Amino acid sequence: MTLEERITRLEDIEAIRQLQARYQRCLDTRNWEEMAQCFTEDASSAYGNGSMSYDGRDAILGFLKGVMTLKMPSTHLIHGGEIDVDGESASGIWYLEDYLLHRVFKLKLHGAAIYHVDYRKVDGEWKLCNSV
Repeated sequence: MTLEERITRLEDIEAIRQLQARYQRCLDTRNWEEMAQCFTEDASSAYGNGSMSYDGRDAILGFLKGVMTLKMPSTHLIHGGEIDVDGESASGIWYLEDYLLHRVFKLKLHGAAIYHVDYRKVDGEWKLCNSV
């Protein structure tokens, strides 16, 4: 790999790290407009070990808006970030740790998961295109 290719790869990895962090922040602050910009239009996502799957950015956002209400403050922390870039596509493996406070049922929830995320560069900008 040339020096220029190595620098481009590192810049792509950093852009993907920032994209993933932005997604997590938007989720916890319920910033749905900014979160929409994190996804490709044809994105897909699965939650609950695949029991809930959604195709398309609007379907994903609709699901998240429905479950992530202001009645349930949350913190989603990502760790690691094994990112592999291949041209205009990339994949990442992230450790997730989340804390949720359900005000209605007076419950504290603490969870952990490993997420596999695929990314695609669209018009020079990295976007999430699949998450499981």
